Amino acid sequence: PLLTVVKDGNYEVRKNAITALSNYYDSRLPFVLISALKDTVAQVRKEAVIGLSAYANLQEELGVVKLLQPLLWDINFEVCQQVAIALGKIGTNTAATALFELLKTTNVPVFLKLDAVRALGWVETQVSVEYLQSLLGDNLLVAVEHQSQIVNEIITALGKIERQELKRKATEVLIEFIRSNNSVLESVRVKNSLVLALGYLGDIRALDYLIQLLEEDDVSVRLHCIAALKQLDPERAYQQLIYLSQKANIKSELKTGIATAIAEWNY
Repeated sequence: PLLTVVKDGNYEVRKNAITALSNYYDSRLPFVLISALKDTVAQVRKEAVIGLSAYANLQEELGVVKLLQPLLWDINFEVCQQVAIALGKIGTNTAATALFELLKTTNVPVFLKLDAVRALGWVETQVSVEYLQSLLGDNLLVAVEHQSQIVNEIITALGKIERQELKRKATEVLIEFIRSNNSVLESVRVKNSLVLALGYLGDIRALDYLIQLLEEDDVSVRLHCIAALKQLDPERAYQQLIYLSQKANIKSELKTGIATAIAEWNY
């Protein structure tokens, strides 16, 4: 009976029908949802997007990404946000490209770009990681006042990567970003996200960079560094801290940070 009311004259009825149908799995439903993507009412389109994202396995057959991509530019931002989430769930390189194209467009609101970055992070393919790398180095991605916010989200997305074969690449991207001396690295929030991400990724190549960040004055950055070092390799990190603490030719700020780390190590 739900299928009989998806074109009802009352948009509330249509919306509720689409929402309810999304809880079922039926070979007829994708075509009903595809039709609802063109509904004149945004709430109906939004529910159709949510429902269609459950049919990601039919991407090849239905071309779900091609159907959803135009709605990234919908006049209703809630629809756009839902499409970004759906593309992240679909998780193909085609979906990643659609998100990347949105992110590279200048007149897209920051909140939508943040959603798109999160979604791009969920894709977890070589292509999506390369897109995140490209975005991280793009100072024209958003207005200056929003740069730390978007960079923070990109770093967080890279740090949450679960696929082992991509963690190495993500670590390289973050280390390269540290070396870039980008002005956004002055933000304490960005530094903390960077440190947390390197800790989560667990690549020992980040060890020296994390230790170097102990020279930061901000207490939260130092504490985040200590936590990340413990995640990487507690024994090796501690040995390196002890070794460096005995060297005379290191900066006083770093020496202080190392002393703090050693003192905090067993707490």
